[in-house]
Amino acid sequence: MYAACSNAKLEYPLQADTINNKWNKVKAVQQAVSEILKKEHILTKKHWISDDILELIDERRKYKNSQDDFGKRRYRELKNRNNREAIVAKNTWFEKLCNEVEELFKSNKTE
Repeated sequence: MYAACSNAKLEYPLQADTINNKWNKVKAVQQAVSEILKKEHILTKKHWISDDILELIDERRKYKNSQDDFGKRRYRELKNRNNREAIVAKNTWFEKLCNEVEELFKSNKTE
């Protein structure tokens, strides 16, 4: 990973560089690093959030600041759908967890 980063154009900014040139160099380094360190899977704090729900969340973000009626309506639909699916996934996850705990108690494995 270090070799790939070192191949990127990392130059010390000269005093004569403008702010835009410095910013472009920083962006180039950030893009090179982000391609190297791409996340395969987005980790969530909530264990019941699935990849499908994450995709809905990303799609909803596209419409968040829409000013037209279609964008507002689409955002509301996606928000409602996301909430419904998250609630179902949460309930399913908790049911599985409770069943697992009950089975462990039945078998006297309390660790």
